[in-house]
Parts: sequence; C-alpha cells; structure tokens
Amino acid sequence: MTIIWSLSIVFFVSCESAGDKRLDFALEQAGENRIELEKVLNYYQNDSLKLEAARFLIRNMPGHDGYEDDRLDSVKAVMKAAVELNIGGYLPDSEWKRKWD
Repeated sequence: MTIIWSLSIVFFVSCESAGDKRLDFALEQAGENRIELEKVLNYYQNDSLKLEAARFLIRNMPGHDGYEDDRLDSVKAVMKAAVELNIGGYLPDSEWKRKWD
C-alpha cells in the first residue's frame, strides 16, 4: 500500500512540475511582456479557477504570435488602390471596402 501511495504522489508532483516548466518557458519567451503576464497571474491568485485559466492560456502562448512589418502596410495600400480603381471589374461589398479604408 505504501508503494502505491508513493507512486501516486510522484505522479501528481511530476504532472504539476511539467505544467510549471511550460509556464516558466512561456514567461521566458514573453520577453518584455513577462511583467504584464505576471500581473495577470497575481491579479487572479485568489480565484483558483480564473488563475488556472490564465495559466492555461499563458502556457499555450508560445508559437502563437503576430507580425508587425512595413510590408503588411504595403499590402493594405495595394488593396485600397484596387478597390478605388475597381481593377479587374472586382468591386467588394461595402463591409469589406470599409475595413480596408
């Protein structure tokens, strides 16, 4: 019985440490945003359900980022010009046109 109890404790401790390692990795990858993520964790420390939700989101953040680049602005300019010039007879609906304006 002691062996089963010991193995159970080891199993639960190893599961927790894997989650903690992923959380630490995500916080390291956040760079300058780490401070903001730690503020979120501190804010929810008295609500276990929301704290676990925040940890889940932060653990799964690595690899889910966006881009900021001047080339993206050039795509917007080309699309806006196409709309204004009605190139190829293509005229998008008003909602699509509004988003690009």
